[in-house]
Amino acid sequence: MTNNLEEDPQAVVSAIDLDLPRGKAPKPRKPKRIQVLALSGGGYRGLYGATFFEHVEKHFGCSLSSKFDLIAGTSIGALLGVSLAFEIPASIIARKIIKHGPKIFDRRRMITWTKKTFFTAPYSPKILEDAIVDTIGRSNAQLSLKAVAKPLAVVAVNYTTGAPYIFRSKGLAGAAATDATVLEAVLSSAAAPTYFPPQKVNDQTLIDGGVIANAPEVLAVSEACGTLGWPLRNLYVLGMGTASRSKGAALDTPGSPSAISWILRRELFQSTLSAQEVLAEAQCRTLLKDRYYRVNREPSEAQAYSVREFDLATKEATKTLQSLAKDSWEEHRLRQSFRTYFLD
Repeated sequence: MTNNLEEDPQAVVSAIDLDLPRGKAPKPRKPKRIQVLALSGGGYRGLYGATFFEHVEKHFGCSLSSKFDLIAGTSIGALLGVSLAFEIPASIIARKIIKHGPKIFDRRRMITWTKKTFFTAPYSPKILEDAIVDTIGRSNAQLSLKAVAKPLAVVAVNYTTGAPYIFRSKGLAGAAATDATVLEAVLSSAAAPTYFPPQKVNDQTLIDGGVIANAPEVLAVSEACGTLGWPLRNLYVLGMGTASRSKGAALDTPGSPSAISWILRRELFQSTLSAQEVLAEAQCRTLLKDRYYRVNREPSEAQAYSVREFDLATKEATKTLQSLAKDSWEEHRLRQSFRTYFLD
């Protein structure tokens, strides 16, 4: 089976079992080394990836978009992905996350929501929309995916059917590109249950892609092989985490088993995302072996509390995420298997 997957792109699609359109594959930068960037979800913790890429761009003097043939992102990874696709410097993305994070994840709204009702989302999609527009620019935000030349995949879930809903750019799917704006794609991918309300796009009700692919590596491989027809043996995937625990979202105590307790403490959603991320990493290593490289820095016990939840956008969380990104950069910057992604 391994040889079949290596030689036949459609065998990968069959193995992953996704119904994909067939796009006209753009010419890769290097046909024998096709590079894919997969960006995980994680709320404010996306600052970790943006800061890490700031170090990358400064050191290698490059635009991240120019180094990857396909970009896939989920939730905050979707925002990071579309920003990089538009060649917005990672330093600007990081500053925008710091600027808007405390407004998006205003904990006072959470307290009010808890006291008031369980039937509305605690955080405002309008504030999130303003942050997206401020980061990528209004013209880019309003641009149809049918006009985006960069191969780009943004992950969401169809809440009505339970099926994956993948926003695909023109560069990825050609004429079959999704009829939606970049803003609609990012808002949908970030509509995390119990955090933000679902989004309506093309008469479909959509929620956060992290429910099925918080780490979108395997989905990105499927798009590369199935939609673009690129051979698996030539794929090199760089996955970017959000300073999550390497073995999932370990809890201090099991807590109450009641549904209300799990909802209020976000344990069910966070545990689901963490478990999916670990699974995706294992699957991608099985498919690609040493052609898969993942960057993620697990916080120490002293750091873990400040970044324990996706919606913590405090000064302490900011310092911790910036510190973790710097430590990650020092860990990876001299490794040849990492450097190869950014050297021509």
